[in-house]
Amino acid sequence: MDISLIAYDFKANTSQVALLQLIRLISVIAFVPFFTKKCYERNNKKNVSFEQEIKNEIKEEEKIENKNEKSLLFTIIIGIIGGIIGYFTHLPAGTMSCSMALVAYFNVKTHRAYMPLTLRKIIQSFGGALIGAKVTLSDVIALKDLVLPIILIIIGFCLMNVLVGFFLYKTTKFSLSTALLSASPGGMSDISLMAEDLGANGPQVASMQFLRAIFIVGVYPIIIKILFS
Repeated sequence: MDISLIAYDFKANTSQVALLQLIRLISVIAFVPFFTKKCYERNNKKNVSFEQEIKNEIKEEEKIENKNEKSLLFTIIIGIIGGIIGYFTHLPAGTMSCSMALVAYFNVKTHRAYMPLTLRKIIQSFGGALIGAKVTLSDVIALKDLVLPIILIIIGFCLMNVLVGFFLYKTTKFSLSTALLSASPGGMSDISLMAEDLGANGPQVASMQFLRAIFIVGVYPIIIKILFS
């Protein structure tokens, strides 16, 4: 969304930019979680089915005594307040980043922030619906003129994600899942929501994705202006 709006200032073809950005987002969300899950299973030598992992996570959440419906209510209220603040500050991905920061502060101070697995799945469903709702007939028809750019974008971003992810894994203390998801070239909110389901550190992934979004929106347009001015 931010890049599509920036395209206006550079007199780029905004419809093509928006379409290619949508393809990038779909390819990232389709490839990164699948690849991360396979690496996570191999790295931990697990043959447990995904459904069994979900059941195990539910059992772990049920053992948490101090995180109940009241904690969930406080978490949602604080998250909404943070989202409203982010919306009116017009920060890149502000609604999510401010909500995340406020809830994180609440959890650091009280250790009572809580988001059950079932609700996370529902939120992911809404995220999928949001992406699907952006696809129109004109977008599909326009694909025939953008076959080569689409192929280059899909292959290029997938390779970049793998290379950067493994580089982070080797040079930092990130787990393999956390490194791969942190290196994801898009889908900040969606990837962050999937992180814990894929064995990654959710806060670390969200923080890295937030920094990426700030750089892309704040620095990348300046680089383009310098290169083409």
